[in-house]
Amino acid sequence: MQIEKVFVDSGFRPDKPELGNEHKVYEFCRRYSWLCAPTKGKDVQSPPYRVSKIEVKPDGKKALYSIDLVTLSTDFFKSLVMSRIRTPADQPGAFHVHEAVSEDYCKQLTSEARVVVEGKPVWVKRSRNNHFLDCEALCAAIGYTLNVQRIPEGIERKTPIEAAVPDGHDPTQVTAPELDRSHTPPPASRSSPGHGGSGALRGRFARHGSALNRGR
Repeated sequence: MQIEKVFVDSGFRPDKPELGNEHKVYEFCRRYSWLCAPTKGKDVQSPPYRVSKIEVKPDGKKALYSIDLVTLSTDFFKSLVMSRIRTPADQPGAFHVHEAVSEDYCKQLTSEARVVVEGKPVWVKRSRNNHFLDCEALCAAIGYTLNVQRIPEGIERKTPIEAAVPDGHDPTQVTAPELDRSHTPPPASRSSPGHGGSGALRGRFARHGSALNRGR
């Protein structure tokens, strides 16, 4: 499985200075801006997500260049997760989990209830831990930003072999060595030991991801 996008909640700091501050999250996402983006939640927001530029460093000073801060509607994306959970398992859009999922995960996923107070939606905690619900809401937000909701029903991602075989040909009759490798991207370049930084890290992540995607 290939990781397309990572959202990191920059707002979760339970008033404890020793746990760090939001600028640490911003700095991390700035280093890996090609993959990560910091987020902040709002109770209600329309449209459900917005992107704005911020320019900060870990010490709060202005950075040399900006990063994208994603503001999300908490109500919209938690409601989206709940609607998927309520969808029957045999219907499109149903919420599926691994058979080895823990009881704690299930409890956290249902740890909040949506109520309307004076015309405004409020999510009330029914148990102490709700971290997995927040994670699933962020995953739903990532899918939304990638336009997953617009993928036609029944469409499946092709395997590398199927994608490389021209229409009208049987991919089961083609073996990997027979595929055209002329358009295969070159391997990630290695930076010299004295010139590390983002280029070396990106190459490392690329090699790691390629190995995972090949099942090694």
